[in-house]
Amino acid sequence: DETDGYGTPSLKLLASAFYSKTVFGSDTVRTGFTLHYTGWELDANNTFNGTNPAAAAGLDFPGYIHVLGNWTTVDWQISYKFGQPEQITPETPKPGYDKEGKKVVGEQAVAPPRQASPWGLRNLLANTTVTFGINNIFDTYPPLSVDNVQGNYDANVGNPVMRFFYVSVEKKF
Repeated sequence: DETDGYGTPSLKLLASAFYSKTVFGSDTVRTGFTLHYTGWELDANNTFNGTNPAAAAGLDFPGYIHVLGNWTTVDWQISYKFGQPEQITPETPKPGYDKEGKKVVGEQAVAPPRQASPWGLRNLLANTTVTFGINNIFDTYPPLSVDNVQGNYDANVGNPVMRFFYVSVEKKF
C-alpha cells in the first residue's frame, strides 16, 4: 500500500549544448550551457497517493498530498586548450654545406645554433586546458521541503550551495 514516489523525482533531464572553435592554428576555445531539470516529487508528508487512508497528511480536506515542485538550473562553462606549438624546421643547409650544396671549410662549416629554446612559455603551456565555469547561473533555490531536517530541501535532489564559480587547470604530459 506504499506505492508513492517519495524521494524519487517524476523526471530528471540533462541537456547540454557546446561549441568549440580552433584558433591560432592549434588552440581550441570551447563554451557551452548545461540545463538540469528535476521534476516534482512527493515529500514525506503524503498519504501514499491515497492508498493508505490511515496515513492522513493532516492537511485540508480531503487530505491533499504534499508535492515538491520542479527545479531547473543552468550551468555555463568556457575553456581554452593550448595546442602543441608548431614545429618550424628552418630551411638552412646541412652543416658543412652552403645553399647550393657545395662543401664549406673553416668557421663557416660550424652547425647553426637552434632557433628557439624548448623551455619557452608556449612549449610549457602545450596540452594545458584552462576552464572557468558557473553552476546554477540564475541562483535558483531547490524546492521547499518542510519535512526535511537537512535545511528545508531534499538532499537527494537539491544543493545548498547555490551559484558556484570554479576554475580548473588540466595539464597533459
